[in-house]
Amino acid sequence: MEGLELLRHHIVELGEPAAEAFTDEQLIAEMRELHELESMLAAQRARRAAIIDDRKLWRSDGSKAFWAWLSRAADMSPSAAKALVRLSRGLRQAPLTRAAFEAGDIDRDRALELARRADSPRQQIADAFPEAEAQLLDAATSVTYEGLGHVLRYWESLTDQDSEEDQAEDDRRQRKRRRRTATNPRPRRPRVGRQAAGPWRSQRARRTAEPKSSLWM
Repeated sequence: MEGLELLRHHIVELGEPAAEAFTDEQLIAEMRELHELESMLAAQRARRAAIIDDRKLWRSDGSKAFWAWLSRAADMSPSAAKALVRLSRGLRQAPLTRAAFEAGDIDRDRALELARRADSPRQQIADAFPEAEAQLLDAATSVTYEGLGHVLRYWESLTDQDSEEDQAEDDRRQRKRRRRTATNPRPRRPRVGRQAAGPWRSQRARRTAEPKSSLWM
């Protein structure tokens, strides 16, 4: 706990200099360095989340999902808690990625992309990841984030060709369905309300509008 308090103290100190005290070169250099430090902190948070998960501490209060417990315990949004659980569990299957993440060599987004492949629901991808991890990690440290996405998708297409073909067929069917809908849109009937008029006027509406019997007059 003392280490975190010291870290908090230094972070507060970073906000003390006035804006005029920064040179242009200093601002540019510190933006990159702060991003690396933020990634290293994110890695330590993921590491501790994995330890909590291993010890099943989140079940102590009857919680049925780790992310739900984490959302309450750390006061984070459900989406952030789910992303942290996904990252921490994926990194178990990606030791090289985890080490690079903790060292600040890759940021959280790149680590998450690799961890998703390590823990992929597509069994062929998950099985092939350990052998390919070193090469994929090298790409993560040498190309842009968008470039890494291209590398990973290409690797997936080579590794699990059957799934890629099924996905391509699904995409073709969806495009065909959208084109058919755009060419032949379904006619929309006018809404029939209590005060409807014209040819769409319901029999009930007409009966309601008719004069009442003279018996009641």
